Amino acid sequence: MRLIEQCKVNEIKVKDSKVRANYAKLDVLGKLKYDKGYEERLATKRKENEVLHKNTLEYKTDMHEKQHEFEKDLAVNTRKRNPFIAKVNEKSLTKARAYKQKRDNQYAIDEDYGDEVHGMDLMDDAGVDDIQAKLDMEV
Repeated sequence: MRLIEQCKVNEIKVKDSKVRANYAKLDVLGKLKYDKGYEERLATKRKENEVLHKNTLEYKTDMHEKQHEFEKDLAVNTRKRNPFIAKVNEKSLTKARAYKQKRDNQYAIDEDYGDEVHGMDLMDDAGVDDIQAKLDMEV
């Protein structure tokens, strides 16, 4: 009887061992399958990263080219505007010199005639000259 009980206990242990072995086998096969899938996923991710990196480089290149073109256009426009600015400055300087010369002439006349000329007519003329000079400068 004792032998029969021992046989039953051994059968249970063998069944347990078989079940554990089967689970271990399934676990190892699952890990191997995951490892094979990992290599494929890794290759896919690398390809995606290459594409993203390539797109980023193209974007940076495009932005660099756009900036270069903008700076080039700005330089051309600045060169085109320089003659106009120089012309405006020259006109402004010419008008300012003419105004200064008129003013200096007026002071010279005042000094030549002394206090006799300091009447209202001279002040009115000087006021008209100032207004005219300012209008000429605006144009």
